[in-house]
Amino acid sequence: KDKPHFDRFSYGEKMEYWALAWGTLLMGLTGFIMWFPTKATQFIDGIWIPVSKMAHGWEAVLAVLSLLVWHVYHVHLKSWNTSMFTGKMSKEHMLEEHPLEYARLIAEAGEAEIAPYDLVK
Repeated sequence: KDKPHFDRFSYGEKMEYWALAWGTLLMGLTGFIMWFPTKATQFIDGIWIPVSKMAHGWEAVLAVLSLLVWHVYHVHLKSWNTSMFTGKMSKEHMLEEHPLEYARLIAEAGEAEIAPYDLVK
């Protein structure tokens, strides 16, 4: 019933980060296999050349779709997050998206400690 409380990064932000890391690794590896196929076949079986082409192409499609669907919706359409331009986030947005981080920042600032669960009520 209750939304989960997040600190600095939500599950969506973590997924986007790991998708970028995994996608970069996969695109780099398959790209080098396709770029240097004769060199690659000294280390791997020749069947991996067309497999690399397929994986490279589908990873590109997945990356574009995730960027257009996931990132654009959650960062730009759902709530216009201007923190990348200003370096600041509104208190309301902070309480909605990162209540545990807000509570930690308030506690570190020396103000009265606030229970994270009291922030969103």
